[in-house]
Amino acid sequence: SGLGRAFSHELAADGWTIGMADINEAELAAAAAEVEAAGGKPLTYRLDVSDKVQYKQVAEAFLQDAGGIDLLFNNAGVGDGSPFEEYALENYEWMTGINQLGVVYGCYYFIPAMKKQQSGHILNTASAAAIGCAPTMGAYNMTKAAVVAISETLYGELMDHGIQVSCI
Repeated sequence: SGLGRAFSHELAADGWTIGMADINEAELAAAAAEVEAAGGKPLTYRLDVSDKVQYKQVAEAFLQDAGGIDLLFNNAGVGDGSPFEEYALENYEWMTGINQLGVVYGCYYFIPAMKKQQSGHILNTASAAAIGCAPTMGAYNMTKAAVVAISETLYGELMDHGIQVSCI
């Protein structure tokens, strides 16, 4: 949905094969139909990005189906808030699993293929919340700051492998 869906439409207009993953299968099917109608080739996978086992399976399936990867767009994210001490620990874990570990898992499972290819681009979605930390948004702010840190770290680590890293 949102930015990921819009970006898929742009890539589809240029004829890209697009691996599309979402936890919501109905929305995923609708987005895939739009991509196909726009000229792209959708490869769809049901994925909860906070599930590292499932993410590994999806990454392996995509690499098999597509034969490689040019662009990884880590864009899954959720937002929520409450005063720090009132926000349930389960909510911190839920948000961290999606916003932060989802990015970690995507990078972890796709970087080896990009290194082997000596090419690729990783695009991670953060937020202005990474640096402008509004009250009652502690969990969201910390996960988005982590995405910036992960992106900056990988930028330095991967540049000699022909892999670019950007952070929105």
